[in-house]
Amino acid sequence: ITRINSSVQPNMANGVYFKTWTGTVNGVPPTGGGGGTGYVNNVLVSNVVLNGVNDPLHVYQTNGGHSADKPSTLKFSKLTFVNWSGTAATNKIVDIECSSAVGCDDIAFKKFTDTGPATQLPRYICTNVQDLSGLTDFSDGSRSALDQHPDIPTNYAGGTQPTHLQRNKTERRRLQGLQRSNTITSSTNSGPPNLATLREKFDVWMINEGGRQLFFGIWIFLHLLVAIFGFLNYQLKDNSVNARATFGITFPIARTAALVLHVDVIFILLPVCRNFVSLLRRTPLNDFIPFDKNLTLHKATGWSIVAFTAIHIIAHMVNFYKLAMADPDAKTTGQRVLAFLSINFLTGPDVGAEKDAITSLRAPTHFGRPNWDRVFTSITEKHPETDVGVFFCGPPVLSKTLHQMSNKYSQPKELLSPRLTGSMAQRRLKHILKELSPVQPSVGTLKLGGITYEVPAAVTPSRLPHLKNLLDINDAVNRDNLHFLLQKYLLGQDVFLVSQPGPYARRLAMTFASLINAEYEYIALHRDVGETELKQNFRVIAIAAPVPPYPGYPLDPPFRSRFQSRFIDPVSSLTALRSAATKIAPSSSLYAKLRNLILSTQFASESRNALEAVSRFSLPPFPQTALAKLATLVATFPPPETGLSPGQLARLVLTIHPALVHAPFQAWAVLSRQTEEAGLGELGAPSMAPNEDIGLLGYRVSAIKRLDDTSAEVTFTHPKSPTVLLKVPAGPKPLRPLPLTDGLDFYPTTRFLGLLTCFLQAHALGWDISLIPSAMPSTASTSTSTLIRIFGEVLGYESEVVHMYKELGGRELTMRRKIEDGGATSWEPSSLMEGAWAGQLLHLSGIDVIGSTAGSLARLMQDREVELWENERMVSEASPEEVRVSQFVLDPVLNFSTSHTQLAKGELSVSHSSFRVISTVSKSMPLKDWLSDEYANMFFCIPGQPMEHEEELTILLATGCRKEVIESLLSFAEKYRKSMSDDNVVKNRKLGTRSLVRIARRLHLFPNDDLNAIIHRSLLAEFLPAVERLNLEELLVEAKIDRAAPLFNDSPDVKGEALVFARSKTTGEDPLRVSIPLFDASQDLDGVASHVPHMDHFYDNSLQNGLMCDLAVDMELLREHVVLLGNQGVGKNKIVDRLCQLLRRPREYIQLHRDTTVNQLMFTTSLESGVLRYTDSPLLRAITYGRVIIIDEADKAPEHVVAIFRSLAGHGELTLSDGRRVRRVRERPSDLVVHPNFRLVLLANRPGYPFLGNHFLQVLGENFSPHSVTNPDQASERKLLQQLAPDISEDTILRLVGAFHDLRAGYDSGVLSYPYSLRELINLIRHMRAYPQDSLGDALRNIFDFDIYKPETIDKLAEILEHHGLEVPHLGLDASRESAKKKIQDIEFEPSKTDLTEPKEGKHDDKEHSGGNTYAGGTGGRSTAGMGGLGGYKRLWKGGDIKQVPDALKDTVPDHIKEKAREMAREELQRRLEVLDLSVSEAKGYGNILTGTQAHILSLHDLLEHLAAKEEERVWLKRQTDGELDDSRLTEGLTGEATVYKRRGSEKPELGRPQINKIKSGDGPDIPLVLADNPPKELRDRWKVVEKMAMIPQYAFAGDYTGMEWFQIHSTFIDPKPSGSD
Repeated sequence: ITRINSSVQPNMANGVYFKTWTGTVNGVPPTGGGGGTGYVNNVLVSNVVLNGVNDPLHVYQTNGGHSADKPSTLKFSKLTFVNWSGTAATNKIVDIECSSAVGCDDIAFKKFTDTGPATQLPRYICTNVQDLSGLTDFSDGSRSALDQHPDIPTNYAGGTQPTHLQRNKTERRRLQGLQRSNTITSSTNSGPPNLATLREKFDVWMINEGGRQLFFGIWIFLHLLVAIFGFLNYQLKDNSVNARATFGITFPIARTAALVLHVDVIFILLPVCRNFVSLLRRTPLNDFIPFDKNLTLHKATGWSIVAFTAIHIIAHMVNFYKLAMADPDAKTTGQRVLAFLSINFLTGPDVGAEKDAITSLRAPTHFGRPNWDRVFTSITEKHPETDVGVFFCGPPVLSKTLHQMSNKYSQPKELLSPRLTGSMAQRRLKHILKELSPVQPSVGTLKLGGITYEVPAAVTPSRLPHLKNLLDINDAVNRDNLHFLLQKYLLGQDVFLVSQPGPYARRLAMTFASLINAEYEYIALHRDVGETELKQNFRVIAIAAPVPPYPGYPLDPPFRSRFQSRFIDPVSSLTALRSAATKIAPSSSLYAKLRNLILSTQFASESRNALEAVSRFSLPPFPQTALAKLATLVATFPPPETGLSPGQLARLVLTIHPALVHAPFQAWAVLSRQTEEAGLGELGAPSMAPNEDIGLLGYRVSAIKRLDDTSAEVTFTHPKSPTVLLKVPAGPKPLRPLPLTDGLDFYPTTRFLGLLTCFLQAHALGWDISLIPSAMPSTASTSTSTLIRIFGEVLGYESEVVHMYKELGGRELTMRRKIEDGGATSWEPSSLMEGAWAGQLLHLSGIDVIGSTAGSLARLMQDREVELWENERMVSEASPEEVRVSQFVLDPVLNFSTSHTQLAKGELSVSHSSFRVISTVSKSMPLKDWLSDEYANMFFCIPGQPMEHEEELTILLATGCRKEVIESLLSFAEKYRKSMSDDNVVKNRKLGTRSLVRIARRLHLFPNDDLNAIIHRSLLAEFLPAVERLNLEELLVEAKIDRAAPLFNDSPDVKGEALVFARSKTTGEDPLRVSIPLFDASQDLDGVASHVPHMDHFYDNSLQNGLMCDLAVDMELLREHVVLLGNQGVGKNKIVDRLCQLLRRPREYIQLHRDTTVNQLMFTTSLESGVLRYTDSPLLRAITYGRVIIIDEADKAPEHVVAIFRSLAGHGELTLSDGRRVRRVRERPSDLVVHPNFRLVLLANRPGYPFLGNHFLQVLGENFSPHSVTNPDQASERKLLQQLAPDISEDTILRLVGAFHDLRAGYDSGVLSYPYSLRELINLIRHMRAYPQDSLGDALRNIFDFDIYKPETIDKLAEILEHHGLEVPHLGLDASRESAKKKIQDIEFEPSKTDLTEPKEGKHDDKEHSGGNTYAGGTGGRSTAGMGGLGGYKRLWKGGDIKQVPDALKDTVPDHIKEKAREMAREELQRRLEVLDLSVSEAKGYGNILTGTQAHILSLHDLLEHLAAKEEERVWLKRQTDGELDDSRLTEGLTGEATVYKRRGSEKPELGRPQINKIKSGDGPDIPLVLADNPPKELRDRWKVVEKMAMIPQYAFAGDYTGMEWFQIHSTFIDPKPSGSD
């Protein structure tokens, strides 16, 4: 602010100027004013720079120009002036002259450094101001004007300023503007005011000294109050009788003084809390409490403490004197002096007293925390060779301490067998014994960063780290982190390492433990870690990822406060792991450029800028092991000098950063731009280019030969690089030679060999492998199973498949409970651990379904270490003395490794060097839900590559089907796959290679079958949405796959040993016969005798006969497993049972539900004589004996339960929780072999609304042949019903069948909300046949009463029934009341008087009236409003029986009365509309719209309610501390685990799950119509929304696409909970 030249504007002289007129009116604005009131509040003026102004700050409210005016009543308050600087023309810096009537409050200055002329002292004028702060902080300490202050002489003797003035110079400089009275105000002080009244004197006294004196008086009164009541308490309470008798008056005096001291210690520190006191000064308390005298209060409290301490000590000295004098053993003066001194220096005043002097108890009082070791030691000395127990009722903290001490001073017992005793409990006992054992001798001295530490010898060397991949301690980053850990270790503090997912933090902790020679325990936290495992008492190094950016939960503050945190720099961890993997970085330019790209991506993801809130870096950072993988890959397989093709570069990037598979397109574009800028070229698509090797870096495997029993040599070739020979681990079996030659059951295409090369490259680098599926919703096969099988055969591996399911816990991955004879249990290794010891190839199938539990395998995958049972541990390397030897030998008959003996020599076991893991996924979970950084760090991820056209064509032609049919089928399949998107992949069936092979096999057996119908059946076209079904038909037309005429299916007939189905296009045509062989009873005599279903009657019809034929072909000829889907009541169970009856096939049955678990599918648990018994389930019986197993309600079970049928149907494999396996070929004695006749038949309701089952079809994949079961056509339905009820007329059945056909069509079109099925129609016919006296309306109520409160549904039903000529006079509520009042309705009421007046409202009361003409709301009246009367203008019912006057009497009402009644009704309607703020046209329009949409609204409401119910469906919550016993954790309960219960509850929502926020429409994607949390409640408000919805499209341009844009924005924000009824 610069002073304007006075010649330009003489009145603009000040910097910031606040001015008000006086309290008297002087003219009018703008030149006059005054007389007003109000306030100016909460004003902030900041960052002001001044230049030569007159008054930098001027607040003016006085009457200088009009002295006779009243003072202004406008009040200024809370004015804040911050960061002012600059110069003023005069020395008047601040001039605040507030009104004497109201004054100014709370004026604050901060960093106010304005200066005046250098030769003048600054002036600050403040009048009528309260709560002024910060004005004295203007000095910057550089002014020399202080020495020129008029109050300070300058002519000192000797020329030196006195010491006391020099010392206080700084303080005087701060106060230089306030040290002279004439600097405070410009007015002259004429002496003290003349105080006339007592109130004025009191006010002045309160302003000066009154507040301080009153507060001090209250403080003294409080002390007196505490002392008096304390004295009375100790003098009168009953439990101090003995103490008072012993000590007299000095006992209550001492206790009273102590009580006052307790009060004083509350006050002693409060006055010196400067910030707190400053805060209180700004509160209204400052008007009553002199906070400026805080130091005085502090001193007064201190003197009080001194006084009462003296009283307390003196009183106790008297007490001790009395005790000494009363001591019977003290006879002489010297003895009494000694007793007096003993009492003073020993704990507790119990010397010489029979009872405690304080509590009057026999036990003495000991103040402070008890010395429990001394107490328990004394007890054990008095009671040797016994256990110490404590009966205790008190706080849990003390209970825990007593429990620990009781265990410490008791003899340890073997409460359970060694196998049942938890390993963690044994380790805790060892830890306690270790603490009691003497200190171990030193093995050397560690010096690290100025810290010296004597390294002790290990008590149990087997518990030391045995890790191969320890970090390089010469690395500067590693040394810095190790120095921090050593600091915290010596301070006895726990450490929390915050690191991105990966092995670095764990290896850092292991390196530190190795450095200090410390034994360690390791716990991987997952959902199965319980309280028992976490009750440890040693130093902790915790490891976790930061939240955010990684998903998780924040740390509990008390838990967090116990740790010292250390963030692991992601860049440092990347480079450190690379250094550990390869000592020398590769010299390749490819490595250098990709290394820079990886590091720059990490830096970019951490950068912060102003646009961070609206623009996030779309490229996720690379995993922690990315650089290590890249370095070892490039060092082992030198890339060509010419560089990589775009496709090869893309596959390389996906290998080290697999999360890019599901990353947004923007991330791929950013990465491509960076590779181009780095000189690597464009980043192409990861799909395979023609004639391109998809092996990593362009290599291809060419040969393999065995070197010894555990290794082989693999040859990799490259057209532009030297050949690479590598020694790799191998299994004990003979190697399958490379290249792959004749006699193959697969096609070794370039794609297949490329993927096999990638597998072998990852294997050569020492990594476990994960095959990542394509991100495309629907593709051809990737040959996953065949690829893994050939990989194992090429390397001579014994392969083992472990099928994952959701309930599988982290513990069950490595160990399982074995039930021995007698019911005892013991631990035994899981298939994973047996494979690790034997050097097998483990295939973890469906690893995506176990979610975060997969993280518990990270240590095993990355370091080959894992904690086992009974204090055992598997490590990567160990000395022979430490190793527990497991002897695995090769069975010459079954050709697999078996564990014959286990020789216990130590606590460690070593993983086999050949052990490898390959993980695949079930594709039942989205990629983003499981493909995390943690997963990417565990495995070497290989992106899957679907088959190309030629390869898939070759496979399909191998089925023997005609080539032209195959080409047409494949052409359609490719177009269909391209048409699928992520949005409709859930609704549509995938058409993969397996489905095409099934279709081709069917067409090979039956060349004349309708391909169009087969495709419809495979894709379940019956259940597709209308738009998707139309798209399917268009694709079929493009592929020239036309639909043939439907076939007529005659009843099946058993002829000889075959079941024959006859199918023809017309009734008289020679049929096509399909012969299905009957089941051979000799293969399952018990099953044929007891498990073949028996049906007394089955009503044949063409549709269901054709379905049975298709099922029989799939099950018996093609040997396929099948899944049947359809609406309720269409006969799914009956059709399968009928087929099994005709084929004489034994069948088992299981019905699934929401709570079905995998274990329940495998075993039936029972408790017999206190012993848990597990028997095989119907599923295992069906597998063993070759029966048909019907799995009913498959869509109701959790998806992970249904997932086990995928592997069972696709590969004939299943892993049981008791260690047994289901296999097609027996490999072990305990294996269950899948019988060739075993068939799975899954029954489920149709997908989608209203059934809302799980998306189990996507989980099953293409391993089942799908069939849709629909209601029969009208002809078949008529035939069926005529067989069921021949006595009902054919015309009635015809009409009913037509009506139900229209009802189903109404459901398909969305008019009706329920799919009326054949079951309802059959039940209706049965009712009509059994009770012919009932009317059709009574019978229909059995079906339609569900919809009694859905008037639009009832209306539609009535319309359909009337259309088909079915006389039903009443439906819905009318039918219900008609049935209840049949006799009453026959009674007619005829009033005694029938004369009429003009229509009127009538009087209102609460009584029931019949007839009459006076009261409103009656029945059978004349002119009043009511029910059942003659001339009323509106219906009004207040309850009671309705008396209806005869219709003939109603017809006698004159026309003018009827017209008058109609007019009154119109007026009443208009009045009601005015209340609703609606016009007649608006009400009519709203009514028409509501009527037209009511059915859809209710249907949508019903759908959302079902979705909400499904989403909030309760599940079994495991590991609870109360509820029902979980039979899978009973043995854990025996070891002390508390969380062995399960109970029903709502599953926790996903982290960060968003909600819907609004409903939109219009020209933009964000035009709000209705807020979800504020729906329109009034009819008028709803009409406005309807008008807006109708108006916006009128003004939108053609081609508006904002609806799709809105859907893309908000598709993840949809909440199934409806906010309002409309």
